[in-house]
Amino acid sequence: MKYLVFTKDRLFSLVFYSYCLLLVFELILRFVKSVSPVAYLGGFLDFSISDWLINYEAGFVRRGLWGQLFFYLYDCWGINVGYLVYTLSYIFLFLFLYIFLREWKRNNLSLFLLPSVCLIGAFAMSDLRWYRRDILIFLFIWYIFICYRSFLKGSKIHLILLYILSAVAILSHEASFFYFLPILGLHYFLFVKKENNLLASIVKASLFMLPGLLVMFICVIYKGDGTMADSIWHSWDNYFISEFGSIFPMGAGCRALGWDGMDTFKMHLNGNYMDKTLGVYRFCIWPFIFIAIYYLLIQLNKVKIGVKNSIIEDKLFMMNLSNVLVLQFIFLLPMFTVLSCDFRRVILYWTISSFLFCFALRSNCLKLLNVKVFSNKLQTFNRVLTSGILGKKSFYIIVFCFLGVPSYGFSYMNAFISSVLGNIWYALSYTISYIYGA
Repeated sequence: MKYLVFTKDRLFSLVFYSYCLLLVFELILRFVKSVSPVAYLGGFLDFSISDWLINYEAGFVRRGLWGQLFFYLYDCWGINVGYLVYTLSYIFLFLFLYIFLREWKRNNLSLFLLPSVCLIGAFAMSDLRWYRRDILIFLFIWYIFICYRSFLKGSKIHLILLYILSAVAILSHEASFFYFLPILGLHYFLFVKKENNLLASIVKASLFMLPGLLVMFICVIYKGDGTMADSIWHSWDNYFISEFGSIFPMGAGCRALGWDGMDTFKMHLNGNYMDKTLGVYRFCIWPFIFIAIYYLLIQLNKVKIGVKNSIIEDKLFMMNLSNVLVLQFIFLLPMFTVLSCDFRRVILYWTISSFLFCFALRSNCLKLLNVKVFSNKLQTFNRVLTSGILGKKSFYIIVFCFLGVPSYGFSYMNAFISSVLGNIWYALSYTISYIYGA
C-alpha cells in the first residue's frame, strides 16, 4: 500500500514537472518569436515597444521617464531602442523570477500553484505583453517593500530610498500607485497607532504617503493629449528613419496618451462587466474567477510539492496572506473597474504584489493587519470556502487545472487556453498542426 502511494506521488510530481518544462519551452519560444522581424515591427505598433517610447520631448507627461532615458541613449550613442527594450525586459524577468522563487522557497511554500495563470505561469502565455514594464514595476514594488521594512526598524536612509523608488515607479507607470502605496499607508497607520491616538496616527500616515500622492497628482495633471502624443512620436523620426528607412506609424502605447478619460473609463467598465459573452453579463462571470483564485491561494500548501510539513507556519502565513489579498483587491478596485481591461495583468499585480508584501514584511510585521473584526470575519469565510467538498484535495486540483483568465474583456476560449488543461491542449494542437503542416 505504501509503495502504491509512493508511486502515485512520484507520478504526480513527474506530470507536474513535465508541465513546468512545457512552460519553460513556451517562454523560450516566446523569446524567439519576439525577436523575429514581424514581431519586432509589431512591437512598435502595439504596446510592446511603443509604450517605452513616451518621453519628455514635448513636455512633462506621465510614463515618460524611461522613454526620455532611452531617447538620450539613442541620441548620444545610437543605441537600438527596440532591442534594448526586449533585452532589459528579459533581464528584468529573470531577476524577478530569481527573487520570487527564492522567497517562495524561503517561506516553505509548495511549488504546485506556481505554474497557474494567476501566478508566474502567466509569463509563458503568448498573449501576455508582460514586457510593458510590468516586470520592472514588480521589481520596484519588491524593493519599496524591503525599504519600508528597514524603515520600520529605524533606518531613515531607507525611507529616503523608498520615496525615490516610489517616485520612479509612479513616473514609470502611474497605475503602480495602487499596487503599493495604499497598503503601505494602511500598514503604517496601524504601526504608529500603537503609540498614538487616532488623529495623530492619521496625520502621520498621511504625511508618510504625501510624497507618493504628490507624484501621482502630477501624473494625473500631466496626463497628456493627442497633440502631445503626436509630438512625442515624431521626436523619434530620426530613429525610425535609421532603423526602418521611413517614419513609423504611431504605436498604441503612445497613442493612449490621447485617449479621452471618460470614454476610456466607460470602455473599460463595459468591456469588463456590462458587455455579454454568450448571452451572459460579464459581471456575473468575473466574481467566480476572483473567488477561485482566492480559493487556490489561501490553500497554497494543499498539494505539497517541494515543501516540508510545517502546519503552524502554514496557518500563520495563509492567515496573513488572506488578509493582504483582500486588502490589495480592495485597493486595486480602480484597476478592476474603470482603469484597465487587461485583467490577466491586473490579476498578476493583485496576486504578486500581495506575495511580495508578505515576503518582505514577514509575520512579525504582518500581524498588524490582523484587525480583530476584519480578520475574524475573513477567517470564518475562509473556513466556509475550504470545508466540505471544497476542502478536498481532488477538488482543489480540478480548480487548479481549469482556472483560466482571459487577457482582456472576456472570452471563454481565451480563458480556457490560459488554464493548465487549455495550455496543454493548445500545445498539443500546435505541435500536431506543425508536424503535419511541415
